[in-house]
Amino acid sequence: KAIFLACAFLILVGMAIEPFVSTFIPSLTSYERRYSVFTKALLCLERLRGGYAKLLCPKNLRAILHQNLFLGGESVCGISEGGQPENLSSEGISPPLYIIIFSLAGTLYVVATPIGNLEDITLRALRILKEADAIACEDTRRARKLLAHYKIGAKRLISYYEGNERERVDELLEILRGGKDIALVSDSGTPCISDPGYRITRAAAAAGISVVPVPGPSAAIAALSASGLPSDRFVFEGFLPRKRSHFKKRVSELSDEIRTIVLYESVHRISETLSELAEAFGEREAVVFRELTKSHEEALRGSLSDLAKRDFPRKGEFVVIIRGAK
Repeated sequence: KAIFLACAFLILVGMAIEPFVSTFIPSLTSYERRYSVFTKALLCLERLRGGYAKLLCPKNLRAILHQNLFLGGESVCGISEGGQPENLSSEGISPPLYIIIFSLAGTLYVVATPIGNLEDITLRALRILKEADAIACEDTRRARKLLAHYKIGAKRLISYYEGNERERVDELLEILRGGKDIALVSDSGTPCISDPGYRITRAAAAAGISVVPVPGPSAAIAALSASGLPSDRFVFEGFLPRKRSHFKKRVSELSDEIRTIVLYESVHRISETLSELAEAFGEREAVVFRELTKSHEEALRGSLSDLAKRDFPRKGEFVVIIRGAK
């Protein structure tokens, strides 16, 4: 932040003395040449901090943003007093002295939370959850329980799940553009990994807003690390498709995969999925993890066909690790 403000000060000084410099350097008499340097410097700061800079000139308030930095154009894009974008020609802006008003966007933090054992959270994650202005979460009820366990005070909770991702993106971007920080969490584990989050992280990055990962628990990585199967190269498949034809196609594609395969499965489909995989992959070594990090955690090892014959409890979440094809 100190570096950012120092750079802003230098740009302000440069803008103030620019008319005097241009008197002695004829090559800078062209308006486009005279102001593009400072504008590009502002935009570099904008990209660095994920904010934006407004310039106050004697007649109006406009953000001078050279489109050629983003779109290859020659026109200047501005914001009028009403806040609506407008295309302005370089002659439409009255120089020479501008006052810089910085309005910094917030940060989107992608925060990993425990997958079962509530001790599995980082000190940094707790700090971010305490400091964030809002928390985007899959289930507000679960988020409240999580915050209560760590004695984190009341927060603005925004429901963000698979069914409303598209609708929530604009709302979350508006909050971030207003200078507020948002912590994105899933029900458990790391957001965006077989969980909602992809659309808002992509949209925030595209808008120049800082997206910061706060690493921590992930069921896929935890299971792989304890599987005893090759972990130098692996492929993560998440949940296999539910539709029968799509499921068959995906399994067929994976049958020749030489890397270790990591996938998730629900309690309702685990036996059926293991049977289908055994039929397609043959006697392939595998490990099935159930209820990772919880009190009833267990790891079942054997061939796919042996595991398919197991009688699994009708409760829990599963991670399946399968050795790659030889």
